[in-house]
Amino acid sequence: MPPEDIQDRTGVRVVLCKTAITTGWDCPRAEVLLSFRVARDLDLITQVMGRMVRTPLARRIDTDQDLNAVHCILPKFDKVAVEAIAERFRVGDDETLANGTTVIVDAVELARNPTLAPAPAAALDVTLRTPSSSPVSPPSDDLDLASVDEATATLASPTGPVQPTTSSATTAASHRTPDAGGLFAADATPVHDLSATASTSVFDVIGAVPSYTIPRRTLRSPVDRLTQMAILLAGEHDGVTIDAKAPIKARTALVSVIDEHRAVLEESGELDQLVRGAGVTRLFEHTVGFANPTAASTDTSSELVLDARGVHILMKRAEALLPQGLANAYVKRLAEHDDQIRQAQLTTIALAGDPSLPAALKSRASHIVEQWFKDYGGAITRLPAPEQERFDRIKRESDRPLLTTITLPSNKTESSAGTAWERHILSDSEGLYRAELQGWEEHVLRTELNAGAVAWYRNPSTGRHSLQIPYTTAGGIKGLAPDFVFVDQVAGQLVASLVDPHGTHLADAVDKLKGLAHYAATHADAYHRIQSVALVDEHYLLLNHKDPQIRDAIATFEGTDSRELFRAHGTRY
Repeated sequence: MPPEDIQDRTGVRVVLCKTAITTGWDCPRAEVLLSFRVARDLDLITQVMGRMVRTPLARRIDTDQDLNAVHCILPKFDKVAVEAIAERFRVGDDETLANGTTVIVDAVELARNPTLAPAPAAALDVTLRTPSSSPVSPPSDDLDLASVDEATATLASPTGPVQPTTSSATTAASHRTPDAGGLFAADATPVHDLSATASTSVFDVIGAVPSYTIPRRTLRSPVDRLTQMAILLAGEHDGVTIDAKAPIKARTALVSVIDEHRAVLEESGELDQLVRGAGVTRLFEHTVGFANPTAASTDTSSELVLDARGVHILMKRAEALLPQGLANAYVKRLAEHDDQIRQAQLTTIALAGDPSLPAALKSRASHIVEQWFKDYGGAITRLPAPEQERFDRIKRESDRPLLTTITLPSNKTESSAGTAWERHILSDSEGLYRAELQGWEEHVLRTELNAGAVAWYRNPSTGRHSLQIPYTTAGGIKGLAPDFVFVDQVAGQLVASLVDPHGTHLADAVDKLKGLAHYAATHADAYHRIQSVALVDEHYLLLNHKDPQIRDAIATFEGTDSRELFRAHGTRY
């Protein structure tokens, strides 16, 4: 049922989510729950709403904020009672699994701001590699490498929105290659570049800013990630495949690692001894004489050759150490005839038992995945959004930050409360976006809009719509989400500016400045300005991260109070 049909009924609509980001009506993954029963009793309303939101919000999905929201459509529920229960969700208590949630009662649907409509773009060559005569069908997610057939491979105005200038301009955001090592050394190649001859829009500019994946606490094995990416590359996407031979390439590369390891052991003379040891087990016996108290106990040991069942048990262990069918693939590689299978299995078991081999496989797999994202990044960005998300999921599972871009939302559900602002990339039908901002955040936004910013984007804290910048802390790598990305028109071009209202009171304030300075050193050419703004000693000061001297000062700062940096190197904002 369309939302307008539901909202015309007597009742109230409530959106509950674990973050301020909620889903739009056309999001296929949104959790939309309906109830048409008449309800006025407070206990009944509490039970129904609790059941609606308890399970969906019991677990947070860090990688996708769209999955952290529940839409409750309650057409015949008592509005006062519903608002009372919603307030309990907002405050949280011991009886509520979804405690501390953001509750939106006066929801408004946002879409791409009609006053910022993109200019017509020139035609671009988006030709992908066409499928071979025997295209590879997308295998299932559980398919391993060994099972792939080798043969196929200004502020809001009450009178209406201001019409900003959105003339077309070219944007050539070049990204400098970083120094070896550090957070930004994994991948400095832009995921995609705007054509120098193509017209751009504010949406293109913001969507092209470099972002990074932030490593999760729980990671999937690099070999598993490589396997899944190979399957996606070989699968058809609207009749087009990116690399039909990706599974064969991945398996060949990993098998070559095992071959290299085997050659090293053979050269050192260790392999024969390891193989022999893999095929036998030792039986230890301790004999004690009970009849004769003076009889001495004896210890003996004997060597037993493993039978087929014993070898099978050890092969299962080798398969866990060499995942995704690599162990069986290597046995097949060594054994050309049936009578060679046992020896091939023992060799594989011996190699898998060396702890340095799994580490080498993980390193090679991670390298291949990162290289494929560089080689096929342009082709991946041309895929439909759901297909891109499958690749992005693999990229987010990296054990170190990898370069990516943000996925701008096409629609969103937000609260209608707050100050109405113009020129946000998402807005209601009148071109307005409502937000409740902190004092220093509001000051920055007012300043930028009054200075003529063409458009702006309020960056979410997490999720695929968020610009993330990695920074290091004592607890590991975390993600900084700058509050605002602005689009300015400079010399006839639309360019992005990153302006972050900086909270000097936070414990990791210095770490965040260091991370942003490091990011600016790598991607300064992608922005017109990269600035941190803070209220220090009753004055708004900014740090210009595009200035190499200021970046060096931040990098070498050993203090814990970020206000010292603003006092020493900041200028009036």
